[in-house]
Amino acid sequence: ASFGTEMIACMSFVQEGMIGVKNDEDKWGFANKDGEIKIKPKYSSVNYFSEGLAVVKDDDNDKTLVIDKDGKTVFTLKEDYHLLDTKEFHYGKLAVKDKDKDFYGFLNKKGEFTKVNGKVEAIGDYNDDYFVYCNEETEWGVKDMKGENVIKAKYDGIVLLSDGNFFVTKTDGDKTKCSVINKKGEEKVSFDDWRGASPFNDNFKFIGCTKSKYVLLNGKGEQVNKDDDSEFANINYELKRNSKVYSDYSEAKSEEAPATEEVTEVWEEQPAVAEGETTEDYFVEVSDLSDMTFNFTGSIGKYPIVMELTFSDLGNYDYCEVTGRYYYKSSGAGNYLTLYGVKAGDQLNLVESTTDGNVTGTFEGSMTIIGRFVTVNYTGKFTNSKGTTFNFDLTTD
Repeated sequence: ASFGTEMIACMSFVQEGMIGVKNDEDKWGFANKDGEIKIKPKYSSVNYFSEGLAVVKDDDNDKTLVIDKDGKTVFTLKEDYHLLDTKEFHYGKLAVKDKDKDFYGFLNKKGEFTKVNGKVEAIGDYNDDYFVYCNEETEWGVKDMKGENVIKAKYDGIVLLSDGNFFVTKTDGDKTKCSVINKKGEEKVSFDDWRGASPFNDNFKFIGCTKSKYVLLNGKGEQVNKDDDSEFANINYELKRNSKVYSDYSEAKSEEAPATEEVTEVWEEQPAVAEGETTEDYFVEVSDLSDMTFNFTGSIGKYPIVMELTFSDLGNYDYCEVTGRYYYKSSGAGNYLTLYGVKAGDQLNLVESTTDGNVTGTFEGSMTIIGRFVTVNYTGKFTNSKGTTFNFDLTTD
């Protein structure tokens, strides 16, 4: 669409009739699906509209705001509130952590805060009735909105299903068990025939996988079809909400990200890591290009880390090889873990390995550059070798 001024980027899709757009002054606003500017670009970052509201950041005034579709501020978040997960309203609630008082809760659409009862180290999925929580041992359970336990915290991961049941994962040794349980903890569906499984959508309820194939499953955990056409090398069903689309014609973009040498060989992503394999099984060499290094600080879950990443060709928006290392502050700088991966667009995925090359985890997230590399944010989910998932949030500030 034509915006009447230079727009150099936009979000990856329209939601609730609005899409975030960025001008050549690095300010974000919103346009409608016809390309008409509805909220003037003036924010340093924006999130998708959900339930009529959007969370935006105004760095000029160091404020995080919730606005409506007319661009009016509904309320301003307290400085101590840290937003969780997608930073969008769901079921009339926005999950936050009060960093000053170190507890979790929900904001309603008026900005009123309700603390969750009981000891909670993190909040995951939630709906009108329940929320998924994490305890000090990084085990996940389910509470109702009064804070009463529904499912005891003993699982590696839990997803709330639309039928009122819960999809749970639990690692035992080198095997991860996936199943569906009800609020009494009774198993309703087992995925023992599959190496792994995950919830999908209302038509095909689940995805099952082995080392070499992915299939669609019904609500009973049964394969929908059993012919060759129903088996896939991979099923990529996660919507990349943090991805951006950039203009090919923007002078600002071409100055900020000049073209460099052409990559002659590429990184190849293979099926899931099998026991005993190393990172040498998952990467091929790439051409030596000019490097750019960033130092990040932040945390994986509640654990503070320091990370160093080197990008082989950050000027190439479509592809960039990444290497690096990081350590947990509690373990000290001498205990580094090695990182290898690829940045494609805003998406940055990394494989973690020990010094002898054994794969021990993966980072999947998005990287946001503010200004001319003044600040770089890297956020997403980290999965360890046991299949346990933690949110991570890193910044160059």
